[in-house]
Amino acid sequence: MPARRRRRQAVAIALSAVQIAAVWALFAWGRLGIERGPGDGSARDANFTVTGAKSLGMNIGVAQPMDIRLFENDRWLGGDDVRLPRARFAPAMARLARRFMPAPAAR
Repeated sequence: MPARRRRRQAVAIALSAVQIAAVWALFAWGRLGIERGPGDGSARDANFTVTGAKSLGMNIGVAQPMDIRLFENDRWLGGDDVRLPRARFAPAMARLARRFMPAPAAR
């Protein structure tokens, strides 16, 4: 009986991990669909950083807002008690993605 219970628990944990991975894949697929967009240059998302900058005539890429978000994340959460839980996965993925992006052009 205990072996069967352990096997069921292992299967449940594996299924849970697959479901979590599927949700993350769905999020990524949705973001890629937004980035691909209709192709006619119209706004594809309510991303105020990018669409707002375009409406003002500014040309910014993905790297600049990402750098700002990472900086603000460190600034806002840097002074917190280290024992408190804080977001680690999303900033780590943003830093990883940032390594493969070109540096923003200097003005």
